[in-house]
Amino acid sequence: MTYSTYRVRLLKEIFKQGYRDRDWRHNDPQPVVSLEYFFEGNPQKDSIAPNLMDKHPGLDFFFQYFRNIRIRRDVKDVLVNIHNLDDIIGGDVNGWPSAGNVHILTSASSII
Repeated sequence: MTYSTYRVRLLKEIFKQGYRDRDWRHNDPQPVVSLEYFFEGNPQKDSIAPNLMDKHPGLDFFFQYFRNIRIRRDVKDVLVNIHNLDDIIGGDVNGWPSAGNVHILTSASSII
């Protein structure tokens, strides 16, 4: 798939979950998407953990790290919470949604 195919797939999933306008995150539950939807085709390193700046380990690191958690028997799923679409709504045709956090659905008392 191409970058735009991955991006469209991700945006369709976000809009299917009820995204309506710029202020949606203050009034409604934020969308969550699979690791594949968020990471596959994603070229924007700062779409997750942007506060790491120069120490950012890269998207491949996060994708593999969360996939390794997801395959554990005591983990049901790992989902990326979509927090920000402002650039995309503002007209950035190459923008990628930003993650607010990652949800780990598990019965484990600790993941580390």
